[in-house]
Amino acid sequence: MIKETKCLKCDKWQPTNGESAARCVFCDAFLHPDKRMRDLENRKREKSKPFFTVIYRNDQWYVKIYKWVFNVVQLVFVSIISFIVWLATLLAG
Repeated sequence: MIKETKCLKCDKWQPTNGESAARCVFCDAFLHPDKRMRDLENRKREKSKPFFTVIYRNDQWYVKIYKWVFNVVQLVFVSIISFIVWLATLLAG
């Protein structure tokens, strides 16, 4: 079902599907600027997540060891894959 949304800039009604990236046909303004800002903040927050598992100061000693071992295994795995990709591109010419 298509609903109509009123543009905040030119005050004209137009059909929309509720996407945050929807723009006004008449003035090219965003129809849902607050929703768009939330989506951009969520994307930025997801991009800033660390690649490795974070070891917190208040973790138990066995949790710290587990996280450290997991980080080392992850680093070794990524290093091996990177080396294989580098070698394949080197041999490909």
